[in-house]
Amino acid sequence: MEARKLNEHELNLVKHLVKISEKEGSYNIPALVEELKDGKMGSIRFVSGEPNRKYGADLVQVEYKDEDSVPVIITLTLDNQQQLYEFEFWKVDFEKLLRYPKPDEVVLIKN
Repeated sequence: MEARKLNEHELNLVKHLVKISEKEGSYNIPALVEELKDGKMGSIRFVSGEPNRKYGADLVQVEYKDEDSVPVIITLTLDNQQQLYEFEFWKVDFEKLLRYPKPDEVVLIKN
């Protein structure tokens, strides 16, 4: 996977999700990400210098409806070192994400 810079829309949404997570901790938001092969739903993995990273836990989960009214679930996860790991999008019909959500459009599911 090739790394790219985290864009402004992604950064704003990640900051919002960290804020509403209400979990204790200071989470550094890496500037570089890698796009995951998820059928163009928008999932990314934060780039880290740690070679042995793996999924640790969900930090927060939200949902919104895409342009076609199909629900999308977004999960911000932590790695095994309690650092931001992945920003996962799951459109329930497995189709391509049509529109990236704004922070005020997401609704908390799980904290």
